[in-house]
Amino acid sequence: MTTEPYRDVESQEYKSKSNQPWQLKYHDIKTRRDAADARSKAYDGPPLKIIVTGKPSSGKGSISPMLSRAYRGVYIASGNLLRSEAQAETSLGRRANEFMSRGEMLPSEVVLSLVTKRLAQRDCAQNGWILDGFPRTRGQAADLGGEDIVPDLIVMLERPDGLVKEFSLGRCTDPTTGVIYHPKFSPPPPDVVPRLTWRTDDTKDVIEKRLKQYAETSEGIREAYEDVPRKVVDSSKSDLDTFAEVCDFVEEVAKAKAERLGPEGMREILEMGDIRMSDVQRLTEEEQRAFEEQPTLLAAAQRCNRYVASDFTPVYVEDVKVGAVSSQFASELNLFSSGDAVMYRASVPGAGPVGMEGPAYVLAPYAASVEERTRVVSGLVQGLVDTGAIPKGALRNELQDVRSATGKLSVTGDVLFRLERAAMIHFGVPSYGVHLNGYVKATDTEPMRVWIGVRSVSKATYPGMWDQMVAGGQPAGMGFKENMQKECEEEASLPSSLSCKIQPTGQVSYRYGTRKGLSTKFLCVFDLEVPEDFVPYNGDGEVEEFILMPVEEALKTIKTDLARWKPNCALVMIDFALRHGFLDPDHPDYLELVHQLRTGHTASTF
Repeated sequence: MTTEPYRDVESQEYKSKSNQPWQLKYHDIKTRRDAADARSKAYDGPPLKIIVTGKPSSGKGSISPMLSRAYRGVYIASGNLLRSEAQAETSLGRRANEFMSRGEMLPSEVVLSLVTKRLAQRDCAQNGWILDGFPRTRGQAADLGGEDIVPDLIVMLERPDGLVKEFSLGRCTDPTTGVIYHPKFSPPPPDVVPRLTWRTDDTKDVIEKRLKQYAETSEGIREAYEDVPRKVVDSSKSDLDTFAEVCDFVEEVAKAKAERLGPEGMREILEMGDIRMSDVQRLTEEEQRAFEEQPTLLAAAQRCNRYVASDFTPVYVEDVKVGAVSSQFASELNLFSSGDAVMYRASVPGAGPVGMEGPAYVLAPYAASVEERTRVVSGLVQGLVDTGAIPKGALRNELQDVRSATGKLSVTGDVLFRLERAAMIHFGVPSYGVHLNGYVKATDTEPMRVWIGVRSVSKATYPGMWDQMVAGGQPAGMGFKENMQKECEEEASLPSSLSCKIQPTGQVSYRYGTRKGLSTKFLCVFDLEVPEDFVPYNGDGEVEEFILMPVEEALKTIKTDLARWKPNCALVMIDFALRHGFLDPDHPDYLELVHQLRTGHTASTF
């Protein structure tokens, strides 16, 4: 799909010849969110797998994201996946553009490869999913295959052809927010009009072709999923009324699924749901009162740097410190102390404060190689899962490299063993990540602005909170810059012509105690100046929207509405502001802020 600038709608032949009193009405994005959030608060059922299908411009792109927010499922639209590829200028994206510009359906194998890859990711298994507009044919439904991809229900949105044409030939999009407007059904605000775009494939001939294709293939979808509950919903009424009718059907199916799962099945589901409750560091009541009286940026740094060293016992591999465990988790380790996986020692040189002797746990004390330690510790982790010390639903089945926690910082240094990602925080093992500040430089009329990503409500951690434009964990066997460029393409669809210009700017590190254990993070930070007309685009449903915000306003929200921010992202935003001169070095908190942003590698307190 390609776009062109907003045009004078009065010059477009978008009006249908029908005189029917259409009821279609699009509400603003806040109203739709409020409706979805009200459903979400009342929902306590299992994750659901939902397919939403219908004619072009039948409301799939409005109703599906609302369902995602209401039932916390991952929103997946094949068109978004393809547009993300197109903006990133991948070979697949260029190929997809050729088909979409002609209004033709892409070859099934192209779309299938993207959709099945997305459905296989962990968040879909954990939270369920809402699949928008795919599959479109019986053959695609058959090729999806696999028990995990069979939907729990299907919603078929039905809208008269005349209304489809009237809406399709008049719609326009705000590329900054993704909101779709229409001069009759949802007029754009005046300040938004200059940046609106039209889809070049929204033409009379293309719409006619799409309607004909849907008529020919929709019956095949019914036949492919004949045993799956489905409901045809008239979407010619307002989107809120349509949403309410769809939700009533969804919750009816959810109730039946919960009854099939039974108490034990629902218990496992709820345990997985607990993982979503992230370890956001809370201020004490006294700190909260002080913060409300005089909000400061320092509070954001302090909540990520709070723990009591004496509450944690160091963890070693041979004579190298790799982490630390809480007293609660230590009691779980004691259950395995008679085996070969873990040994408690009352006195280990260097295990106490400032290098003094003290107690410690030693992992795989009899193992002599990286592979053997990895195997032994993997067995220990499985034992801890079996006892419930590590939630089964948290497992990623992803191993990460473990190195010295107090020696030279490096992601290319000696690996001691590899540990399941979900167990890292329980053992207090430091982890690494990359964050990118995408910003637009100041002009004569605009201040410097920074792109903020709003995390999807279906994210397993920190759902709905504010993030950098691009961020991600650091996988084994990959350099920081290579990983950053990969994340740029995946999360914001940055073309290589932009991502090759990212600039490393240093690191932010922190350490805090959580209900799971000791969290120590090292973030390699990058900056990227982007053109004023660039808009990041996320296609995999992990980012709900991108917001372009003045840096001063972003800092203000950290002080006045800290709960909006994913904790470490607030730190990276403060670091950006410090480096770009938004904070006066004579400010009373300046030096303490600089210190608090680099506390993760303080060996004397680990």
